Amino acid sequence: MRNSKTINLDENRVITVQELRVKDIRKMLSGFTDLDNIDVNALLGPRFAEISALVAPFMTFPEGETIDDLCGSELQLVIDGFKAVNKPFLILAGLEPAAPQTTERPLTGSVAV
Repeated sequence: MRNSKTINLDENRVITVQELRVKDIRKMLSGFTDLDNIDVNALLGPRFAEISALVAPFMTFPEGETIDDLCGSELQLVIDGFKAVNKPFLILAGLEPAAPQTTERPLTGSVAV
């Protein structure tokens, strides 16, 4: 099951962030011109705005709004939500410092053993 997180900005404004699939990650990475010099931690933090066009398909914004309409605190909520729903990918990719440091598992599906 694909993870998602709903972020309530206020009473009338909600953003939904979706977990990336492998094909999403490949498409996103194909948008970068210099793959050898990508600092994923920086892209998920201070340079997040630079990749907003690449991650926008995985977010649902309030009607008529884009990532450019968010203030700093709202953007931080989106970044935290993006990291939370993509924690499994961040860990698999060796980017554990970028993954949220929580003890609860964000996965909502079940695994048969």
